[in-house]
Amino acid sequence: MIDAKDFGLDPVRVLAALANDVRWQAVHMMAGGAGICASDLAARTGRDVDSAGKHLRILREAGVADWRAGEDTRFTLYFIPARFRELEGVVDFGFCQFQFPDVLPLGKD
Repeated sequence: MIDAKDFGLDPVRVLAALANDVRWQAVHMMAGGAGICASDLAARTGRDVDSAGKHLRILREAGVADWRAGEDTRFTLYFIPARFRELEGVVDFGFCQFQFPDVLPLGKD
């Protein structure tokens, strides 16, 4: 189990970020190592791209997700860092673990 302090995570900020159905769906989509952009989340949740992008930024600011720049902001790729996904189907922030048994790691079919 990792220690949240090692990564500078604030448990209150992380849990507040996760306490939203759209952001929870984003975490579920990223739990296996997949990267998603705002349009992916918008398609899954029925939200507009701007709203989905705002939800992804909240996850990033809380330390839940990281990002890589795309060609423009519409293609910014968000992902859960591997350090939080050491066990298959588990996202571990050090102070809490979330299990996603239905999520396959990247590269597994």
